[in-house]
Amino acid sequence: RYILEKRLGKGGMGIVFRAKHKFLKSLHAIKVILPSLVEQDGNLLTRFKQEAILAASINHPNVIRVTDFGVEHERMPFLVMEYVN
Repeated sequence: RYILEKRLGKGGMGIVFRAKHKFLKSLHAIKVILPSLVEQDGNLLTRFKQEAILAASINHPNVIRVTDFGVEHERMPFLVMEYVN
């Protein structure tokens, strides 16, 4: 559903990309957790799903909104957030 356009940053757990929704053409920031970490920690995927649910429940003008969550290839979880330049 998303086209990754540019890598915005990389940290110890993953990479953040600027992405565009294929159909809506809206911009988003997508945080992808490194597959190697998921393979090393069997609970990481479950914890990341819980983080996505909790983050999506927060609605405040000073907090980035989480709009989607998914897992690519059964080992690469990602979190979709609003993009702020």
